[in-house]
Amino acid sequence: LRTISDFGCQSLSNTAWAYARFGVVDFPLLNAISASAILSIIEFDIQNLSNTAWAFATVLLEDVPLMESISASALEKMNQFDPRALANLAWSCARVLYAHSPLLEAIASAAVPRCADFEPQGIGN
Repeated sequence: LRTISDFGCQSLSNTAWAYARFGVVDFPLLNAISASAILSIIEFDIQNLSNTAWAFATVLLEDVPLMESISASALEKMNQFDPRALANLAWSCARVLYAHSPLLEAIASAAVPRCADFEPQGIGN
């Protein structure tokens, strides 16, 4: 059986997403995912970043160190974010009241020129 420290970026993100998607809140697991994600956040791609943020926000787990790590990595990769990832990340910040001005400004700057590319769900978020 693998331990959480053996998980790669996508496995961490997918596990958090799956638990949140089905409404299962396992705090020890989410704390372990957070700790492991923070250590490897630079390796997360945009989908891993936005899905991890979404998962923690969905279960209303405000994990400031994780969100700070996600924010730092997202700011470096903002030009790679597609409309869905932008919407998910913005929604996640709003859901847990994470008001990181540089990140929110970067999301807005990246989203405005691509408004026509957003799906109605993304605009609603």
